[in-house]
Amino acid sequence: MLVLERIISVIGPVFLIIAIGYGYGRRHRPDLKTFNHVSLHVLGPLLVFTSLAGEDFQLQGNAAFIAGGVGMGSVVGGSFIHITLRKRR
Repeated sequence: MLVLERIISVIGPVFLIIAIGYGYGRRHRPDLKTFNHVSLHVLGPLLVFTSLAGEDFQLQGNAAFIAGGVGMGSVVGGSFIHITLRKRR
């Protein structure tokens, strides 16, 4: 029984919050456009920033990782610019 109580004590609040949100959404039909915008453009980058800020970063040990990121950014950025300029013709 101890294992079942522990599982319910962890999962129970999650399902309770889901049920409350579902009930509120069915009853009030809220406009979630602003909430989605804030979640995507503010909370997402904030989560990434706080995760990275809490880590110890050594520049020498991560040179290959940095080079790969710069390379991928260049490829994606260059592709985007190429497609954008191609559509303008």
